[in-house]
Amino acid sequence: MGKTLRSYVIREILGAFLAGLVLFTFVLFLTRILELVNLVMARGVPAELVVRLFAYVFPSFLEVTIPMAILLGVVVAFARFSSDGELLAMRAAGVSLWQLARPALAMGTIAGAATLVMAQWASPWAQRRITETTYEIAKTRATAALRPRMFNALADGLVVYADRIESSAQRLEGVLVSDERDESRRMTVFARSADMVISDATRADPAFFFFTVPGGLAMTRSGSREPDLFSASTIAVVRAEASPARSASVTTWASSKRARNPS
Repeated sequence: MGKTLRSYVIREILGAFLAGLVLFTFVLFLTRILELVNLVMARGVPAELVVRLFAYVFPSFLEVTIPMAILLGVVVAFARFSSDGELLAMRAAGVSLWQLARPALAMGTIAGAATLVMAQWASPWAQRRITETTYEIAKTRATAALRPRMFNALADGLVVYADRIESSAQRLEGVLVSDERDESRRMTVFARSADMVISDATRADPAFFFFTVPGGLAMTRSGSREPDLFSASTIAVVRAEASPARSASVTTWASSKRARNPS
C-alpha cells in the first residue's frame, strides 16, 4: 500500500472522526450548558468561574466521545469507499483488506491511548479542579444552590424554602427549614429572614454553610412526644460538595433558650 493511498485513507477517517467528536461532545455538553448558564444569568455567579467549569468538564466528555468518534470515522470512511466503488478499485489494484485496515487500526490505537490518558489522568485532575472552583463559587455566592419560592433539597431530609433571596447579601426572607435527617429528632424552623454564611474551611474539606436565623422559631419532635418550641439563632450546618446544586449534611441544631412547650 503506497504512501499516497495510506494518507488518503487516514484523511477520510480523520475528517469523519473530527466531525463526530465535535457532534458527540456538543450533545453531551447540552445536558450541562443550561445549568451553567443559569449560574451566571439567574444566580449572579461570576462568568469567569463558570467558564472554568465549562473547561473542566470537557475531559470527562472526551473520555466517552473519543471512542465513539473513531468508530464513526472508520465506519463512515469505509462506507464511502464502498458506495463510490473506491474499495473495489483498491482491491482490483492489489491492495489487500489487511493493508486497508492498518491505517484504521493505527488511528484506533492512538484514540485508545488518548482515552486512557483522559480516564487515568485528565479526568481526575479536572474533577479536583471542579471541586476547587465550586468552592470558590460557594464563597462568592452561598445562595447559588437555592431558588426562591421552591422547596430546595440540600440533602436527604433537609429542605429549605425562601420567599425571596438576596444573592448579593446572602440573605433569605420568608424562610422555612425542614430537617428530618435524624428520625429521632425532627425539626422545622420558621423565620422572617435568615443569613446564609459559608465558613473559611480547607480545600480538602471545602466549606460549611450556616443559616443564622435571628428571632426564628424552631419546632422539634422526638418520637411520640409533643413538639417542643425553641427560639433559634443558628441552624443547619451543611458541608459543600462538588456540585453547587447539591450538598451533604453534617448536623443541625437550634440554639438559645427554650421558648415553651405547646402542651
